[in-house]
Amino acid sequence: MSTNNHPPVLPNELPPPYIDPEDSVEGAHESRVAQQAGESAAFLSALSGRRQHSNLSATTTPSRDYESETGDLDSLLSETGSEDSDLYHAPSHRAQMGISDVHREMEQFEIYDPAAETVNRGPSFTSRAAIATQQLAHNVNSKIITPVSRMLDPVAQLINKVSRRFDALISRFGNPLILKRLLYLFFVFLIIYVSFESGILPGSAKDAFGGGEYYDRDSLMTFLRDTIDSNVIKERVHYLSSMPHQAGTSGDLTLARYVQEQLKGYGMDPVELAEHNVYLSYPNQTAGSFELLDGDKVVYSASMTEDSMYSGDSSQIHQQPIPYHAFSKAGTAEGPLIYVNYGTRDDLEYLKNKNIELKGALFVARMGRLDLGLKARLASDYGAVGLVTFSNSKEGDQAWPEGPGYPDGAIERASASIPEIIPGDILTPGWSSFSKHRVSDLNSVQVLPTIPVIPSSWRDIKPFLQALKGHGIKASKGWVAAKPTGINEWWSGSAEGPRARISTSPIVKNRHAIWNVFGKISGVEQGELAIVIGAKRDSWCYGAVESASGTAVLLELARIFSHMATKLDWVPLRSIYFASWDANNHNFAGSTEWVELNVDELRRNGALYISLDEAVSGTHFSAQGHPLVERVLAEVLQQVKDPATNATIGSQNGARALKPFRDPGDYMSFQSYAGMTSFQIGFTGRRYPKNSCFDSYEWIERYADTEDFAYHRTATDIAARLALRFADDPILPLDVLAYARYLGWYVDDLQKYVDAQGGHDALNLEPLRQSIHQIKAAGERFEIWREGWKTAVNSAGEPPIFSVHRWSWNSHLVGIDKHLLDNNGVPGRSWFKHVVFGPQLWHPSGPSGSTYAWGTFPAIRDFAEARDWSGAQTAVERVATIINITANKLSI
Repeated sequence: MSTNNHPPVLPNELPPPYIDPEDSVEGAHESRVAQQAGESAAFLSALSGRRQHSNLSATTTPSRDYESETGDLDSLLSETGSEDSDLYHAPSHRAQMGISDVHREMEQFEIYDPAAETVNRGPSFTSRAAIATQQLAHNVNSKIITPVSRMLDPVAQLINKVSRRFDALISRFGNPLILKRLLYLFFVFLIIYVSFESGILPGSAKDAFGGGEYYDRDSLMTFLRDTIDSNVIKERVHYLSSMPHQAGTSGDLTLARYVQEQLKGYGMDPVELAEHNVYLSYPNQTAGSFELLDGDKVVYSASMTEDSMYSGDSSQIHQQPIPYHAFSKAGTAEGPLIYVNYGTRDDLEYLKNKNIELKGALFVARMGRLDLGLKARLASDYGAVGLVTFSNSKEGDQAWPEGPGYPDGAIERASASIPEIIPGDILTPGWSSFSKHRVSDLNSVQVLPTIPVIPSSWRDIKPFLQALKGHGIKASKGWVAAKPTGINEWWSGSAEGPRARISTSPIVKNRHAIWNVFGKISGVEQGELAIVIGAKRDSWCYGAVESASGTAVLLELARIFSHMATKLDWVPLRSIYFASWDANNHNFAGSTEWVELNVDELRRNGALYISLDEAVSGTHFSAQGHPLVERVLAEVLQQVKDPATNATIGSQNGARALKPFRDPGDYMSFQSYAGMTSFQIGFTGRRYPKNSCFDSYEWIERYADTEDFAYHRTATDIAARLALRFADDPILPLDVLAYARYLGWYVDDLQKYVDAQGGHDALNLEPLRQSIHQIKAAGERFEIWREGWKTAVNSAGEPPIFSVHRWSWNSHLVGIDKHLLDNNGVPGRSWFKHVVFGPQLWHPSGPSGSTYAWGTFPAIRDFAEARDWSGAQTAVERVATIINITANKLSI
């Protein structure tokens, strides 16, 4: 286990929260790469010597083999597939000697006594004893063993004859070796069960086989609820947002050590601070430039700085980082200024159809509707030489401090990479950062922008937009930002209009340290199955909502579960991992690199991922993710009350559908790459000044959670109840029938999207609908078994054979999404393996675009967006085949 022995840095002795990346650790850790990789993987199996089945381990015998189960898909699709088979090794046979042969060998053996040769006297005592022993053995063999052997030989021959006939009989039903092993296991379990029940062995069958719940569920829920401390959460949010902590900086490392020491302080073991070295970029200490030109003359120059959240406070802890867009291409770009609204494909096509020349232009775009990396890619594709972005408040919101919106001097930062193509370390796409696989040519990397991209505040961008008046076309109402102050008319600009110039020179670090932090509570029954709860820790600035909120809830969960284990002697059935992710803002490098490093184990034993990112920004409960969790989520929401209304959150939310993920996040590595059921919960409602230095503790206290952090407490309560259910329910509370029902809705939504793309008669989705029927049938069979299990356990406890079945069903439930992984991945984006869940690359962005479930069937939607109906039909049939295979495996 890799740990760091440095104590946490307290607020009064913090190192600089922002370090010069020139002082980075690039290259300093290369000699430790193999060691770090081994330690990180070893963390998953740190407790293997203490408890049986207590952790994910590379050496644990898997309940399924992802490669063997999906690797033959192409052959299945071509109807030349082969059945999965086990590899059996026949036991070795040694030549055996009969008893008489052994006797003859013993007679020829003599004891060598050197004293007999040197002294002329009679045999020694030792010699005489040895001879007497030989004679005794000879008499026993000749008078007892040999006669008895002769008597038993006919019996042995009879047994051998019966065995051959029994093998011939059972061979009609399958492999005799497998069937005999199953019968052997059955009789072993039967003997053990009878021994416990008869009192021959102490305890009971229920104790021996982990039958059902070990603890009173209501007592555990009450303990969790009563142990949550709002004041502790509040203090944590305040500290975690007290300094800028961009990935790889001293502020980031300070908070990583803080999280590590907090987990250790709860008595959690093991705890690990895991270091990865990844590709990062930072702003230069000299800010870039944004200039309005009149010929060669600069008529206005933007400040390129952000207003201070804590004006008048010059302490190092509040030293704000320079605004920039991560991964921007370095360089200078000059051209006519064109306002492109949000910079979506629809926006650019609109300008193109209005004969606005886009090639060679410098684009100005609002943030939103499309990730920055995709905006930059579209701008480049349409001929732009550079891109400048700005943010505006939500309609009706006043700016901070009078309201929750972006103030005029705020700057929203973002990453210009494209995680929808591939997340993680830029230089090791699809491989852990510890791998020797490296990209040798950055120009071949698809996820990086090819033009300079910079952010701007509203105050800085306003003179540029004012200068466009009378040039190009007048903007429609939908193109007018929510902050029209100072701008009477909005115009697009034109090739003959005002020109502008931008310059940026980011510092690039090919290898720079980031730090993930993990804690673990090991499970006692199926401890190899992992429930992972994660939250991002890094931030562009103070990040109160962005990262501190989720990290504080994560730490409170770790505290109350550890406290419950200490006070109630509670141990979960399955292992719980608490993960603090770094470099979320840099292409989700922290979570992705950890998953890529441990993907084989997670594809066997990863049960569930719960995301706590941006846990509280308002008072409206929100959940998105996998429909397998719909039922248990609804049950939990009926138990938790809204702090403001005192009504249960479930009664307020009603029967709202659980929306699939759409925006990129840390969940992608778990859901789309490792095949783990994933979902995210939190409280939303306010559009906060995201990714700016005004995302602060003061903003949360004033606009998000105004009453003693009651909604942080409620978020913790909901997450704790869900985690307890997933870690401690004897049968994992996953709803296969809900999955089948949602799959039907996803297909209906896909049909609407296909129709909108003009493919109604070109694409047949019937294979998908038929495959969903198979999932539904498998779910119905599982529900019948679940109800039978409940009846049996409630009446007489859990019989041993039911325990074995329960474990098997849990493994099948965990395996559903793993069977839905396609080795080939989404065409053109092969990192994304899940055939149902994954982001559409170019999702719809028009007025009706937000109504589509574009986080489903990514391969089919990509082809439909491109209107490649032949490719779409092939994708439909492939996805349907994989769903059918999954249904068959669930039925086994």
